[in-house]
Amino acid sequence: MIRESALSEAAAAIRSARHGERVTVASAQAEMLGIKVGTLYRQLKTSGLYDSGRKKRADRGDLRLEGISDDDLMNVASLMFTSMRNQGRIIMPADVAIEIAESNNMIPSGVLTPDTLNRHLRRLQADKRSLLAAEPHTKLRSLHPNHVHQLDYSVGIQWYLDKKGLGEHNMATDNYKNKSDNLAKLVEVGKPKLIRCVLTDHFTGLIFIRYYYVPGESARMAIDFLAHAWREKDDGNPFHGVPKILMIDKTGAHRDSGFLAFLDALDVRPEDHAAGNSKANGQVECAQRMVEQRIESRLRISPAKSLEELNEVAALECRKLNATLRHSRHRQTRAGLWQIIRPEELRTIAVSHKDLLALANKSSRMQKVHGDYSIRFEGNIYRVGDISGIAPRMKVEVRRNVFSIDTVQMRVSPDEPWIEISQEKRLPDMQGAFPVSAQVIGEGHQSAKATEAMQHSKAMTRAAYNTETDREAENARKRREKPFAGVDAFKSSRDFNHPDYMKRRGTEVDLPSSMNIDLKPMTFIDAAITINKRLGRSLTGREYASLESSYSDGMTAEQIESWLEDCRSNEQRAQLRAV
Repeated sequence: MIRESALSEAAAAIRSARHGERVTVASAQAEMLGIKVGTLYRQLKTSGLYDSGRKKRADRGDLRLEGISDDDLMNVASLMFTSMRNQGRIIMPADVAIEIAESNNMIPSGVLTPDTLNRHLRRLQADKRSLLAAEPHTKLRSLHPNHVHQLDYSVGIQWYLDKKGLGEHNMATDNYKNKSDNLAKLVEVGKPKLIRCVLTDHFTGLIFIRYYYVPGESARMAIDFLAHAWREKDDGNPFHGVPKILMIDKTGAHRDSGFLAFLDALDVRPEDHAAGNSKANGQVECAQRMVEQRIESRLRISPAKSLEELNEVAALECRKLNATLRHSRHRQTRAGLWQIIRPEELRTIAVSHKDLLALANKSSRMQKVHGDYSIRFEGNIYRVGDISGIAPRMKVEVRRNVFSIDTVQMRVSPDEPWIEISQEKRLPDMQGAFPVSAQVIGEGHQSAKATEAMQHSKAMTRAAYNTETDREAENARKRREKPFAGVDAFKSSRDFNHPDYMKRRGTEVDLPSSMNIDLKPMTFIDAAITINKRLGRSLTGREYASLESSYSDGMTAEQIESWLEDCRSNEQRAQLRAV
């Protein structure tokens, strides 16, 4: 540190220097103090001992190149930016970009240099460092334990399973001899790999891990892992329960219909992030690194001989990590903070592991509502009469409720929430196995609940007859009273102003002067039956014989009428003779 007195002497010497000798004096003073001239001026200005009095240029920092604007510089920067590789490196240097721009008349030739370009790109925050800087991000928070879980997978970098047990992958030596062939074997499609599955609770940071020896990530592996993570465990691990949100990446396994059906059945909302945005799942990424450092690093000393043994030791170490290692955010152990979870936040699973896996294959089904407001699902009966909007013969969507074996979940339409309904209780077999809610015959009768459509129908009937009660409306209908008294249903037609149409000229139809229609005669039997009905009695034997002898081939309508007139005349004459 230079003494203030020495700086004061240097400042006085510089101020007293003659015009044109100030630079020489300043250099001499800096050499005496053992510092550079720029450092001397900077310390003098900081201490307030000297000020040159020069004003800064008004255009300081601006672009002063003839024929080149900031837009031209951005176009040259765009040439460089298009060369960025997937690894995040911009490989085109500034001189190459300038050469391309000059040859294509984007900028004047010989005006821009690489140093000038890079300097002004830094001013515009369009240089390589600025463009490759990490994007800004916001902090995320969860509300309570088991509110949000994060899921991630990673291939074990150093360890694989072979016939001798767990072995080490040495990339430096295994891939040197016949490098291309060995590397092809390592990435061979379908070859089993040791995949590490990690789940974290976002609120507490609690970690759950499990290893799988499979060819690659799959929906089946993801479902099995989550089933192990969310079910209650018998190894002393307190962590269990289903979250409300599961944060995942956009892998093929997470887009599988079975995986999505599994989450939907558990009422878990998946939240995926954009590809390459690892910060969205930053907590589980850190957990992956912790597992490598604190668990996999021990395998070199004590290798496991099988996948079962590996999962056993991994579970032990994970439980110890959750119980002892304090989290940097909340300064408590992960398992300790998880214990504050409340009953309404802990959604436990009531079905077996096998039934839980079956959710991926069993989606919801459409069931018809029966006339007694019940639905059938998997051999059981459930009552839905208390749910608004339900009517007989309606179809509703039903699925299993993994949180309770005595209930199912139902919804009327996909945009409505799931409703939990209970299984109908029945009497014992020796008492008939009837529903408990069924009415006993002879001990009263309770009508079924009226549907909304029925209620609307009754309301419309009351409005039609202008009555207060349903009984009054029904009595008015039985009396055949006119509904909507004073309403003329044809008034609109009577009030309609009909247009005057122009009379059109037509062509007269030629009709024959007379039309002879030949009717097919009735058979004798049919004619006799008709005469019996017309007379109101049966024909006598003599009449029948006379009819048969005269009209055995049938009778026309005119003949039947003539015969009937003869019969009636004979009857009248017989009555007169009797008198």
